[in-house]
Amino acid sequence: MHQVLYCLLVGVFGFCTVISIDIGAHAASRGLNVELRASNVKDAPVTETIKLYGASHALVIGNDMYNGAWPRVSNAVKDARLVADALIDKGFDVTLKTNLKSRDLVEAFEEFFFELGRDPEARLFLWYAGHGYSERGEGYLVPIDAPDPSDTSDFLRSSLSLRRMGEFVRGADARHILSVFDSCFAGTIFNVGRAKPPPTITRATTRLVRQFLTSGDAGQEVSDDGVFRKLFLRAIGSESDADANGDGFVAASELGLFITSEITNYSNGSQTPRNGKLNDPELNQGDFIFKLSSIAPMPTVAKVTANQTTSQAQRFDSREHDLPFWESVKDSKDPEMFKAYLQEFPTGSFRRLAHIKREALLKKRKPVQTASMNRKRLKIALEPIESTYVALRNANVRSMPVSNADRIVTLESGSEIYVSGKVLAKDWFAVERNGKFLGYVFSKLLQNKAEFDTVRMEKARAEAEISALKKRQLEKEQRDYKNERKRIEDVRIKAESQLAAKREREREQLLKRTEEARLKLEAALALAKREVESEARLAKNNRRSQLSSLTTPKRKITISDGSTIWRGSEWVEKHGDSEYKIKFNAVGNRYTFEIKHPNIMLLPCSGTIHPNGDLSTTICNAGHGNNDREISGSIFQIEIENHGTINFDKLNHMLRRENFNVPEFYMNLKDDLDQSAFDQEMNS
Repeated sequence: MHQVLYCLLVGVFGFCTVISIDIGAHAASRGLNVELRASNVKDAPVTETIKLYGASHALVIGNDMYNGAWPRVSNAVKDARLVADALIDKGFDVTLKTNLKSRDLVEAFEEFFFELGRDPEARLFLWYAGHGYSERGEGYLVPIDAPDPSDTSDFLRSSLSLRRMGEFVRGADARHILSVFDSCFAGTIFNVGRAKPPPTITRATTRLVRQFLTSGDAGQEVSDDGVFRKLFLRAIGSESDADANGDGFVAASELGLFITSEITNYSNGSQTPRNGKLNDPELNQGDFIFKLSSIAPMPTVAKVTANQTTSQAQRFDSREHDLPFWESVKDSKDPEMFKAYLQEFPTGSFRRLAHIKREALLKKRKPVQTASMNRKRLKIALEPIESTYVALRNANVRSMPVSNADRIVTLESGSEIYVSGKVLAKDWFAVERNGKFLGYVFSKLLQNKAEFDTVRMEKARAEAEISALKKRQLEKEQRDYKNERKRIEDVRIKAESQLAAKREREREQLLKRTEEARLKLEAALALAKREVESEARLAKNNRRSQLSSLTTPKRKITISDGSTIWRGSEWVEKHGDSEYKIKFNAVGNRYTFEIKHPNIMLLPCSGTIHPNGDLSTTICNAGHGNNDREISGSIFQIEIENHGTINFDKLNHMLRRENFNVPEFYMNLKDDLDQSAFDQEMNS
């Protein structure tokens, strides 16, 4: 049952599994010669043979002993060791690291890319097997002490992002760099490529390049059964299918196509490796090259002096020279002898034994003594300097002026060291401590103390000026901010004041218009009232005038013989033996007589007083069964006087009843209506 590397992707997050005992597997670093062809056309003529690489360095990392926050991995360390052995066979100077913590991982990268990567003619190869993780499109390498990614801040501090990885590969001067990750994650520093590689090695192949290859994509389960490692070793070993153009070399672009195809088929599409180049137009032109094991190593051509022949200037990595050389060094107690063997025969039959013997001798010897003896024996030529220098950052002191030599001690950043001289034709300083030789430091990591102090003073002065400038700028910004706030506040207050004044004016105008409208309305109402009252008075006067001209006086009427009849008067008229009770009343221009007789009952008679004073025909209904009789005649001539009475010029009462003429009579008058009642009735 295979172990599986888990690549989980939750939302935009993902992590995948893919370990560190420091085992310095330093092999002899050698270069690589290739034939350049005239064009990309297959079988194009060879134009020249060049030394593509002057040195080959590899950093191999395997992490599998993770803490509780991450699951352990089964084969990461095992795969790393197998890859390291294969690279040694390829002539690489290999540094093997396993189960690295956060700080160890960063230091390993810094030493590899910033020290070994200083050689512009070198090629650098990185193998990383361990957990990978993706968050928001950014990939991370996970050290064994990394916390759970849910603790975002601590995780980001302890892990190593691919963006930081981009800084490492950009900071190196090496010609070609290939990074292979047996893990899965997302990242934006590389362009993923699927293009077919060029069929031949041309001048373009030699240009700078930073390439990568991963065993899977973000969100995938990556197999932890060693298949990816097996395919990689086959591809750079003797697998003919990886050599797409059949030229005996495997380019990184060919390697990517081969492994992608094989892994995709093996996993039925569930695992898809990714490969490509750095997103940088100056670092994506060339192609990393491996030489297949089936190709015999090309001779290393040495410079021919006047006293040498061509055959003497050439050395061949052949079996016939392997055994005699080994016999001459196998019993040596000097590790440098075995190093010389490995340099001469990187694929020799005794290379593994040479590594073991060299490592055992190095452990027995003190680094300082070894360095002193080596320096004395090798007689390294120095250009005198005799000055104090300062470490620009942490710098390793090596036993020899080469980056893969044994590390004696590490100078901390900012510490001072005495430099006795510079190695001729190399960027290395010989350093001393307390008057004794210590070792060699890469020159670019140190700076003359006087220059360092000058630079530091200049930097401090510049920082002070910048700080003062920033302070002045900040003060100016604060003043400008306050002034702007004050200006805005003034504008606001002014606007509010203007708005309040405008509203007050509008309110006053509204009140004024309202008052004017009210006054106009009251005037109109008063005028209308006066007009109505005037019309009412006029109508009343007209009515009174009409009533006064048509009706009986307010209180009484005077008859021509001097007698007065009051409205509401009653009297008795005798005629023979008969007595008639007569009652007179007048309302408006209507009048009524009620005549009563004990034997003959007469209903009231009524009539109308006309403007000319005539009475209209009056109908009386006799209750004794006789026909109705008429009382008619011109009886009044009316004049309206100021004192409110009506004078009658004549009074002819004729009561015609069965041809019986009623004589004039004298009426005893009785006033039963007072003035106020009369006036109220008249005004109604």
